[in-house]
Amino acid sequence: MQYGNLIITAPALNAPGHSEAEIFGSIVWLAMHANNKNRLPLQELSQWLLPALRTQQFILASENIDGQIRPVAYMSWANLTAEIESRYVDNPDEGLSPQEWAVGDRMWVIDWMTPFGHSKVFRRAVGAALTGCCFKSLYHRGGDRGFRVMLFRGDHVSLVQAKQWWKNRPILARRATQLEDEVNRTSS
Repeated sequence: MQYGNLIITAPALNAPGHSEAEIFGSIVWLAMHANNKNRLPLQELSQWLLPALRTQQFILASENIDGQIRPVAYMSWANLTAEIESRYVDNPDEGLSPQEWAVGDRMWVIDWMTPFGHSKVFRRAVGAALTGCCFKSLYHRGGDRGFRVMLFRGDHVSLVQAKQWWKNRPILARRATQLEDEVNRTSS
């Protein structure tokens, strides 16, 4: 699948790529260039990456740079139940077990890496690839704002449809009252 200059690999979206090992290597290469991942211990790599690869819940974008195809962006998502979502929002550092990645209808972006400045174009590519989806992400801006829930929708989901989808799937976390204001501000 192609989006502008980006070559998209997304097996769950009928955009297959290379072998699991090649994809794993591409994502690790990206992580080496990402400030929030480049110090990840080697023993944590499989726990971090394999659930997304095994469930095929990821999008990897590459670009032809000087005749070589290089990865430039990556995102993974998990489809959570209300209960798992609640635990994830309350304790995001605990992470998810591999069995929890594909059990519900609440789509959450787990990882987003664009270490070379491709965030805007990758966001548009994700909107096109996940065209009929509504999804959320935890966003942390250091000590100045704390966690926020960000809401996203694919290109073919209207704002009215998205608001209804989110309303039908409220966050049940202890932080829900804090986050509800953020959700309402973000979705308007």
